[in-house]
Amino acid sequence: SRFFLWSFLGCIGYVFGLIYLGLTSAEAFLPKTALVGGLYLVVLVFPLFIHHVVENINASSITKNIMNRTLTEIEMLYTDASLTEVNSDKFIIKSTQSGYLESVNFRKLEAILGNYEFEKFTITVHVGGFVMAGSPIIEIVGLKKDIVQDIQQKLFNTLIISKFRSYTQDIMFGVRQLVDIAIKAISPAVNDPTTALNCIDYLGVIVGRISSVQDISRDIARLRSKNIYVREFNYEQLIDVSFDQIYHWGKSDYIVVRHLIKTIAMIVPFTNSTEKLKTLIREVEDMELGFLFTKDLSDCIFDRREHRNSIRDFMDEFYVAVIRQIDRFEHNEQLLTKKNEYIELRKSLKDFYERA
Repeated sequence: SRFFLWSFLGCIGYVFGLIYLGLTSAEAFLPKTALVGGLYLVVLVFPLFIHHVVENINASSITKNIMNRTLTEIEMLYTDASLTEVNSDKFIIKSTQSGYLESVNFRKLEAILGNYEFEKFTITVHVGGFVMAGSPIIEIVGLKKDIVQDIQQKLFNTLIISKFRSYTQDIMFGVRQLVDIAIKAISPAVNDPTTALNCIDYLGVIVGRISSVQDISRDIARLRSKNIYVREFNYEQLIDVSFDQIYHWGKSDYIVVRHLIKTIAMIVPFTNSTEKLKTLIREVEDMELGFLFTKDLSDCIFDRREHRNSIRDFMDEFYVAVIRQIDRFEHNEQLLTKKNEYIELRKSLKDFYERA
């Protein structure tokens, strides 16, 4: 910022100096220098300044700058302690920098390892995860030590570590952003429930699509067949990240609660496995909406019967969606028990609708 400011002040001062001294002839050398300086400011300095501001105003840049300054002080004040390492048949490659694992160059990684025989290769941090400098990031079993030493830098270079997360290979990043927007929208300071509901809708689209695809991505599946393992998020983690915090901060608003239930009910038909369906069932049951089925409203946060009945309507839709989806799957004792339970709960909802 100082470089930008002094560059502009210098050029402007130079131009005013030429005018003041009367050295403004178009054929003279000094005015031509001013012209070059102006082009330098407009074409190079100003775009660089905009890039600098956009990058450094980001919270990740601010926090990383704080970390770097603090680490500098630690290096000045302290001496490294010795650590006794336990002997193992595996070799560990440690990260040389801190940041987020932005992406992995799968093709390059596969090409490097294709020249050697080994038992197992593992990237211990999933894409989008935070990496600390000096922490293990790669584990190799069944490869000779001298080979590991020769190729460890090449292997580490296949990992792109940045101070920012990106959408490349990182599904959870987009989910995390929508959740953050929704949480901010339902906060008392913003009070914008419409934006929160929009975020929940789009989260439903993302989760619904993930619910209908294979558990692991194509590249990861191909690499696993060659004993190369890269960590990915699982379905339960996706559901937790997508809905848990929104429910935590919005559970006092019946509109947010019923919209979460409605969205999860819409996701249910997309599930392609019993485990995914069970995860969605657990997500709704963890909301602890037992007050919908009892006359005792001491634990109920919704005072108006209209609000409770509204949530009952959406719970009924959820139960119907689950029952229909259970019928599509092969015989599963646990899910059949859940189906019978939900059939009884639907009857209870009808009983309580008018008198609760």
